[in-house]
Amino acid sequence: LTPQELQGIKAIVGYLHSLPQNKKNVPDLIRDPIALIKDVRTLVEQHRHDNHQLASTGRPILLSMADKRKNYERHMNIVKSYSNHSQVGKIRPGFVRGTITGSKLHPVHITT
Repeated sequence: LTPQELQGIKAIVGYLHSLPQNKKNVPDLIRDPIALIKDVRTLVEQHRHDNHQLASTGRPILLSMADKRKNYERHMNIVKSYSNHSQVGKIRPGFVRGTITGSKLHPVHITT
């Protein structure tokens, strides 16, 4: 487990323990919630000193919204870069392509 994963699991367990008794609603599928929490604690204790470099990737699977936005922007830049170098989607000379700024369309005459 990576340090971030261990920290996340500890935070979840701590949060569950801090809830007042009337807020600790347990789904019917979990037959023994106390044993489940104990098992998670045991898992954390067993893996707390693991070498995080040996984790499969060392990177989290779940991303924050900021990370998702960065990945989306990076993906769009790659798509734009790829489309600029390929013939797919090219506009023939003499056609008008517009750029949108705010809510206005500004036509641009292409002469290549």
